[in-house]
Amino acid sequence: MSPTCFRAAFMAALICLLAGCTTGLVRGTVVDQWGKPVENANIQTLPPTHSILSTKDGFVLENVEDGEYSLIASKEGYKTGSARVEVRGKKVTYANIVLQKFE
Repeated sequence: MSPTCFRAAFMAALICLLAGCTTGLVRGTVVDQWGKPVENANIQTLPPTHSILSTKDGFVLENVEDGEYSLIASKEGYKTGSARVEVRGKKVTYANIVLQKFE
């Protein structure tokens, strides 16, 4: 995580802590256009608070502050994919991202 992203995440967490915010969990999958899992795709949130690599089973982002996010998935050889999620309370939010292979 870059120093700028770290500072933004730290400030968001501090504000959330002081304001009594809750966090949730985002669970999802990254698949190709045929529905096959795409491993090692980079998943990032916008605003930039979390980043993780996908596995054959998908991905899990923990301790995501309440709010609306775009999830951006990228991997070499694929077009970038995205999904919008809304995290509310201590709930699990689900997202599915499709990556199209370059031809």
